[in-house]
Amino acid sequence: MLINEQTKIAALLKHHPDALETIVSLSPDFKKLRNPLLRKLMAARTSISMAAKVGGVKPEDFFKALAPLGFEVD
Repeated sequence: MLINEQTKIAALLKHHPDALETIVSLSPDFKKLRNPLLRKLMAARTSISMAAKVGGVKPEDFFKALAPLGFEVD
């Protein structure tokens, strides 16, 4: 799957459910995604760039972490 900074977190999780733990490992702020209710509410509205700001990481960190799962940067 091709991803970029505007890709929604929900799309990542739908394509590859194991991406959840990879995303959570990037920042302690992302632990909330483990809660199914919060994940449903937030993941559909949040892009990689928005999540990176919240978590204090760079979008490139997302791209590097997700690459082993088969995601490619657009």
